[in-house]
Amino acid sequence: MAMRTVIHLGASLVLLASAGTAVAADRWSATVGAGALVAPKYEGSGEMEILPLPILDLRWTPGYAGFHSVFLTTEQGLGIQFLDYRGFSLSASVNYDRGRDQDDDSNLRGLGNIDPGADLRLTAAYRIGGLRASLSAEQNFGGTDGVEVEAGLGYTQRFGDRFFLTGSVGATWADSDHMGGYFGVTRRQSLASGLPQYDADAGFKSVRVALTGRYAVTERWGVRGTVGLKRLLGDAADSPIVEEKLQPFALLGVTYTF
Repeated sequence: MAMRTVIHLGASLVLLASAGTAVAADRWSATVGAGALVAPKYEGSGEMEILPLPILDLRWTPGYAGFHSVFLTTEQGLGIQFLDYRGFSLSASVNYDRGRDQDDDSNLRGLGNIDPGADLRLTAAYRIGGLRASLSAEQNFGGTDGVEVEAGLGYTQRFGDRFFLTGSVGATWADSDHMGGYFGVTRRQSLASGLPQYDADAGFKSVRVALTGRYAVTERWGVRGTVGLKRLLGDAADSPIVEEKLQPFALLGVTYTF
């Protein structure tokens, strides 16, 4: 499985890092803020909603070889970056997964809820200049108990001292537990919802493109925004709960860096 591949890669990179030198000194960095996220009400929904979103990026670099930093971010949750060695990095993190509530949308009535849970993620990445490639494997606990694997590629261009623009693309594969939980319809769910029974098997779930801009208004205050589009694929796209295969999203926020 792809999860095993990432784990084996991670073990090799940790051993490589342990042979290197430690970071020179402890270092803290903190960025906090608030924003608004515009996104579909659920994966496959044709209706959009606006949600408040805290922006958080806290990092502590203790200065030990093989233990690069500890972080707490909105996107990744709480985690540890084991190394940052010649462009290679490896991290593990755990984040909250809010699941899905059948009361979120009339199209979900009768499907039951997907319980909230925790997502454990392992990410390997390589950066050269402004280009970053990554591969992550994520195991859910408490919800669908499914696995997702995502490959991503991004490029950041700096314009002057204040403005940064990042373009990114990515693709996500999911196992049958995840696909069945979010896109399948069992016989019981079919009787309760009126939707046809549907089996969603493992496979590529989606591809996405996004553009993110960051502008430093002052040394500490900044604004950031993201616009993107996700396209559902395969069994996910063909699910009877899916109203729209194209899923746009956008984020706008204000940040303060300590």
